[in-house]
Amino acid sequence: MMKRRDAIILDDTYMAVGSEAYAAALSVYSYAKANNSGAGLDTAVRDLGIRFAGQGRRRPAVEA
Repeated sequence: MMKRRDAIILDDTYMAVGSEAYAAALSVYSYAKANNSGAGLDTAVRDLGIRFAGQGRRRPAVEA
């Protein structure tokens, strides 16, 4: 049976791996988007664009 400590370590590992995979995919998307001239990356750029849609820099809130 998995102990609570082991479950926490496993969860932390899972989060770290997910974060690294996300960062790597974002790097690939940024590169492909900037250098897509004739490289045949249209489908990959479109699919990754859907995944990363709406995640750009946020504008600061304007006080009323």
